[in-house]
Amino acid sequence: MGKILNTWSFFMVLLSGGLVFVLSTNILTSYFIQWVGVHPLKMIYYFTMIVFFVGIIGFSGVTNWKGAIRSVITVGLAAFIIVFLAYIIYVGNLPE
Repeated sequence: MGKILNTWSFFMVLLSGGLVFVLSTNILTSYFIQWVGVHPLKMIYYFTMIVFFVGIIGFSGVTNWKGAIRSVITVGLAAFIIVFLAYIIYVGNLPE
């Protein structure tokens, strides 16, 4: 179970990093806000927080050095995305 969480959390943090770049454009943001009613960066922020905690749980599935590096990259990248998005959301100005 831990190995599955480790692998999937790695892919999910890569997905959330890609979504930050894709959904931060002005064209897609306005459509997304009209469709869902929430700014997409806020949704990615909460999604990345969940992935961060799943990545920490995924440390239990580490069996070799590859899994350990994957877990460290997952947690580190998720923490970076969380801090980056928190700065944009709470310090910056998100148009609603």
